[in-house]
Amino acid sequence: RGRKKVREGYGILLGEKSKTGRQKMQGTGLWDEGIAQRYRMMLFADGEEVFVEDINAGVAPEQRGLKRVRRGFKRKEVVDVLARGGKLSFGEALRCRVRYLSDGMTFGRRKFVDEVFQGSRERFGAKRKSGSRPIRGVGWQQKQSQLYSMRQLVKDALG
Repeated sequence: RGRKKVREGYGILLGEKSKTGRQKMQGTGLWDEGIAQRYRMMLFADGEEVFVEDINAGVAPEQRGLKRVRRGFKRKEVVDVLARGGKLSFGEALRCRVRYLSDGMTFGRRKFVDEVFQGSRERFGAKRKSGSRPIRGVGWQQKQSQLYSMRQLVKDALG
């Protein structure tokens, strides 16, 4: 519940409106459709470390160095996140998916997950035809980059 409320707040903060025109997100659909990326870009842009010229160094202006006045993200990290539109890289998304490793039963490429499913077919109902379920909320566009889990985790998938 708390996560849903927080995400609704970010939706309002970032100017997202639902189909009804009210400033409220329904579920996490909009979160996966762009709010998360915009929020991440905002965090990185606002969280960049800040330097100022060290005027108290006791040296001539041309020899002065920079003094860090606020710790934060390195400039290169900020530029990389903004260039990707806030989307996680493959490695970053993988590190965020710890829950898929523990609760998803198996984790990997579609072929691998389907092979494990066939090996443990007796554990699943007769209606289930395949084992692989795509990992949600990552935003991978290329099929060859997608990873799958045997269970489709819905609640708190960003573990």
